Amino acid sequence: MKHRTVFLRPAAMALLLSCAFPAAHAGERADASYAAALLELGRTDQDAREAWRARHTPAELQRDPALARQAAQELAQVQRRNEQALRMLVERQGFPDRDTVGAEAAGAAFLVAQHSTDRAYRAWFLEGMQAAVDAGRYDRADWAMFVDRDRVLAGQPQRFGTQRRADGTLFPVEAPEALAGRRAEVGLPPLER
Repeated sequence: MKHRTVFLRPAAMALLLSCAFPAAHAGERADASYAAALLELGRTDQDAREAWRARHTPAELQRDPALARQAAQELAQVQRRNEQALRMLVERQGFPDRDTVGAEAAGAAFLVAQHSTDRAYRAWFLEGMQAAVDAGRYDRADWAMFVDRDRVLAGQPQRFGTQRRADGTLFPVEAPEALAGRRAEVGLPPLER
């Protein structure tokens, strides 16, 4: 059986989501459909990346700038759709922390947000994540990884040493002499030497 991908216009997606996901009331646990929608976004994110990895090696992409641009454009389209859908879900249902949607669905939302190249979008998600961390409803190590990713993408040194280059070396770290303490504070293990 041949499968066909269907893309919804943003207005159609908004209508679909507004019908499928009624707004949650304060203190009320979101329904399973919210978690399922987040898991689907995470699968879409990973499937797009896996499709490129299955067809091309990193070396091929480095050697062929046109192919690399094509990959970046295709992944950016998927990313924009996922970002729009995630924002609509969060605005209707609240921030997807582990108490609301479970750890797996919260992780799927994390994937979509951390892959964003839009700094304002990452800042929006990080604000919700920070509130969830402060309330004890989100993993501090995941928060630290998101903070580092955001800083590296913005050209700033990371704080927790979670981001590495393709060759395995760490991106620059802010105040490396205090890194072990910062990692311990958020529950990250010491870095191996």
